[in-house]
Amino acid sequence: MPSFKLPPDFKMPDLSTPVEFPVEHSETSMSRREMVDALMAGVNNELVLGDAKTLFRQGKYAESAAAGIQAAHNLVGENFALPRVAGHDDSVRCNLYESFNPHVRRYLMACCNGVAQALVHQNRLEEALAWYEEVEILHLHCSFESPKPLFDWKDFHFDLPDMTLQHTIAKTAMADIYLRLGNTGRASYTRWRCFTIYQHMPAPHHSGEIKVLNNVHSLADLLKLRHPDPSRTPTLEVTDPGLQVRGSWKRLHTKAGSGIAPRSNFASFIWKGKLYVAGGYQGIAIGPYHRDIWCLDLTARDGWKELAKYPVVEPEYRCLMRTWTMKVYKDKAYLFTGKRQVDFFDLEKGQWGSISTTYERTTADKRAGMENWLYPHSMVDDACMEIADGKLYVFGGTHNDNKVGCNLLVALDLETKKWRRLGGHLHPKADLLAPDPRKTAMSWVNKEQDRLFILGGEANRPAATRGDPVYANDSFIFENMWSWHIPTEKWRKERMSGNLPSARSEVAHAFNPVLNKFLLFGGYSTGQDTIVLSDEPGGRAMSFKFTYFADTFMYDPAPVTGNPDATPTMKAPKWKHVLTRGFPTYRCQANLIVDPDNGKIYMFGGYTNTQLVPMCKQNQSPYVKAFNDLWQLKLDTPGGDFADVDVEEEALNARAGPWRRCFNCASTGYIHKCGGSCGGRAYFCGKECLKEGWKAHKERHRCRKA
Repeated sequence: MPSFKLPPDFKMPDLSTPVEFPVEHSETSMSRREMVDALMAGVNNELVLGDAKTLFRQGKYAESAAAGIQAAHNLVGENFALPRVAGHDDSVRCNLYESFNPHVRRYLMACCNGVAQALVHQNRLEEALAWYEEVEILHLHCSFESPKPLFDWKDFHFDLPDMTLQHTIAKTAMADIYLRLGNTGRASYTRWRCFTIYQHMPAPHHSGEIKVLNNVHSLADLLKLRHPDPSRTPTLEVTDPGLQVRGSWKRLHTKAGSGIAPRSNFASFIWKGKLYVAGGYQGIAIGPYHRDIWCLDLTARDGWKELAKYPVVEPEYRCLMRTWTMKVYKDKAYLFTGKRQVDFFDLEKGQWGSISTTYERTTADKRAGMENWLYPHSMVDDACMEIADGKLYVFGGTHNDNKVGCNLLVALDLETKKWRRLGGHLHPKADLLAPDPRKTAMSWVNKEQDRLFILGGEANRPAATRGDPVYANDSFIFENMWSWHIPTEKWRKERMSGNLPSARSEVAHAFNPVLNKFLLFGGYSTGQDTIVLSDEPGGRAMSFKFTYFADTFMYDPAPVTGNPDATPTMKAPKWKHVLTRGFPTYRCQANLIVDPDNGKIYMFGGYTNTQLVPMCKQNQSPYVKAFNDLWQLKLDTPGGDFADVDVEEEALNARAGPWRRCFNCASTGYIHKCGGSCGGRAYFCGKECLKEGWKAHKERHRCRKA
């Protein structure tokens, strides 16, 4: 159990003056009555928590958890649900938590930590994560007490060392659980955030206990891992079905000689069994830039066919056709670039067209920075676009007057052709009731078509003017999730529960309406570093201020559990890590595409940094490799098309990103293909492994020596 004592600096104030608790960005005060309430809450809880700690030391973890829960309810009331449940309006911002003074809040954090630690010892990891998440939510309420709204990148702390300790206990424990579950990306990110957010706090916040928990060596060990790490994937098993699900990535090949150029940052969709890919570019700085559109029959896979190019328009940069999204509605794939004329590709006729739209500015729009049109110079990049119930929604992105990102949300009625601003601003403005400004976020509309979800993305802070409070040397990568309730037109910050993905941007993602699941793959982040060890003897390790991902996650808005003892949090919307033996190479700006008719999931394209991810020509500038590969993802869930997956074969031979795996010892690296009659179905890292594994390979793949 965490150490829990009444703070030594806790003194009753002089009755004639308020007591101030200094915080990092402002000050707050407590009345005498609040101070007495906090003191009594601490005294009462110390008695109950003392019992919980005694039970914990005796190894009576179930009884210890029960005592900790009782201590928590002594603070919040017997009828208050703990931990809070995702998918509700008060699952993040809670009126009761806001009413607590900081000391009561930190007492409750200690209770939650104690319960979680007892649950971990019972191997009840999903429940433990929910209690640790409650500590995060309680700490988040510190920022709600700021005199003015703060951007997510502005950390806000009370000068209460024990609150810092409780927060550190929760974050480091969560990192350990994620690592135990094989989620190296989230484990690394959680420790990275914990280590960095407290670096500039005063000395009392760096106690010996905190230094032990938040030590640099534990962080460095995680930064050496990739996500997923190829050394771990062969042995990963589903140990907690509530937090993990099996999956399989399979490379799909098309007819030779009918290729589409490698590309990233393109638009894509599936219509009537055909995959369409439009635009994008091959290199970020050097191109070539594309304005073509191709289609592939996903059943026959008899070759890519080029269709009518996107028309050249003025000014010339519009014909580049990158950073935009296309969505299908009534046999037309719509493309919004920021101008009044909304383009579409007529899927029946195979040709481009457009519709003219209108917009009338309101007084509220003017206050939000709007002029006579939605975007300055009629241009928007890296925005989210979705269609729901005949309306086209556009959120965030950048424009000519703001390259950081915005949180503007607008909607076009595709029947009346009229635009309307729903919320947000053209320029960065902190708002506790709406998402922060961002670009390249993930988005989807739920199956009920009543919520638009926004996840992740980044604020391109280096693009701000130096001296602007928004400016920083590095981009900020978001981890939070918001939803826009379409009927009531209100934002809600969503509680993220379960086995979470790390913060990331430029992610391949898609909602699967058949499975009623949201999937994501890959992406990149400047929010955590990566240490790459040299493959050469005596070689130097390299450090990068970013990382690229190749992990896969699934968000389930309505989990079905066969556990009769499942708690409310286990039945609430949550994330699962998809465990795959093999996986496509680490990359960003790829697209995940779902066939809306049968629910099959595909991934195409993207690019990677060849300094971080070893590929061909890795030592040649500009260190970028784009892809034109096509993959299919299968999930071990009803309707996930998993029945024909050979899990054992994948453990032996599945490609781990850019590396092959040795059939005998399962190590990865630059290894050699079998030269026998199997045609290279197995790889070996050397002569000894070939000798040791030859018999098993011969029997399994019926291979004969060439």
